[in-house]
Amino acid sequence: MQIKQESSTYAIRFERGENFFETLKDWVKRDRIHGAAILGGVGMFENPKLGYFTGADGKYVFTVFEGCFECLSLQGNIAWRDDEPIIHCHAVLGREDFTIFGGHLADANVAVTIEMFVRTIDPSAIRMQRKLEPNGLAGLYIE
Repeated sequence: MQIKQESSTYAIRFERGENFFETLKDWVKRDRIHGAAILGGVGMFENPKLGYFTGADGKYVFTVFEGCFECLSLQGNIAWRDDEPIIHCHAVLGREDFTIFGGHLADANVAVTIEMFVRTIDPSAIRMQRKLEPNGLAGLYIE
């Protein structure tokens, strides 16, 4: 992972073979990122695991897509629940035949690279936490 900071914005490049979530969580913990918006990202994921939140019964339905897929859009946020960072990302992915699909990104390895921009949130102005709701969702609470 390569990171360059300008004020509250970070340019991040993930390298081939890195696990997207493990690498991102390591950085969040190491640099004490209290909250952030994932502004966007592009690149390529391998074997991404996507989910769809059913809403009614509070569960996600997950599917692992085998192979490499171009990341056309990546956005989300970073907050905390207890002592653990929660990365909430949605991705739109493209196939070689130019069809697209997307959902809640739950896991993925970087196939070639992922290039993304993150803007951190000042915790003295906005505090972002995840709390478990009755429907099973770990909802975002803003203080």
